[in-house]
Amino acid sequence: MNITKQIRNLSKEGVEYIASVIPPAVSHISPDMPPEVAAIFATAIKLTCFNIIDKASKLLDEGADFRDIDVDWRANVFDKCRLVHDDDMPTLWANILDGEANNPGTYSKHSVNFVADMEKRDAQLFTELCRYVCEIKYTAENVERIEFVPLIFDKYLHTKPLYVSTMPNYHIRPHHLDHLDNIGMIRVVDYAQNAGRDYRTNVINSGVPIEVNYYGDSIRLSDYPATGMGVPLSGLPIGKVKLTQIGSELYPICGSTPVDGFFSHICCVEWLAFIKDLDEEKAKEIQRTYGKQWERETPAFIS
Repeated sequence: MNITKQIRNLSKEGVEYIASVIPPAVSHISPDMPPEVAAIFATAIKLTCFNIIDKASKLLDEGADFRDIDVDWRANVFDKCRLVHDDDMPTLWANILDGEANNPGTYSKHSVNFVADMEKRDAQLFTELCRYVCEIKYTAENVERIEFVPLIFDKYLHTKPLYVSTMPNYHIRPHHLDHLDNIGMIRVVDYAQNAGRDYRTNVINSGVPIEVNYYGDSIRLSDYPATGMGVPLSGLPIGKVKLTQIGSELYPICGSTPVDGFFSHICCVEWLAFIKDLDEEKAKEIQRTYGKQWERETPAFIS
């Protein structure tokens, strides 16, 4: 059954609920309208809003209700999403609506407005970048902190699509990072410019154990290298990219998928000296046995 028929078949209670979720200025639907009359007002713009509500309702937590979302926030969202024509974007808007209903304050107005202006190409690039994002948890000053961090190290980032190297390549290029930086989704840190000043931008200094999660895989790390491992850094290296507030809010709903072998490679090549309770014999064993799927994979660069 298509959306038009669903709206035409809505009960009076259904019409009332839709009218209470979508602000009148956007929907033009009155709770007093019979379903047949309400259907007349269900133009393509209103159908888009209904479609988003329908998608979001399937993910709604028990006890959550779209009507509990701040009315001004709802009005802004539906004003922005009603003009969506791309097939993929309604799902993104549904995830935003659902996330805000389940956890009020999850998405700022700034992020909502950003999504409204975002090109499909931008969304694709950001989703590709997020395939290298991990969740880092640690406690600082008695407060648990959670950061979403793209693990982008220069040595795996090449400018040419067919770069010949014994090392694996990211499926994203430097100019893509520059673009995502320019539009405000990430911040790229220049190692050279940072040298001797704020080295902490590229490392995590927590003073306590760090838990890192990557699409279901997890590991406990220290923020300083084990003695004798030959690593000079006094902090856990995290690469050259950080998500902005917008990027952090959109990461959980971007639809990214993990890269085979990537996390094991980073753990064993970049973080081996930081793994908790790791002695030299165990380190050698990990180096011999870790998966190398990422190294065997041919990069599917985005142009």
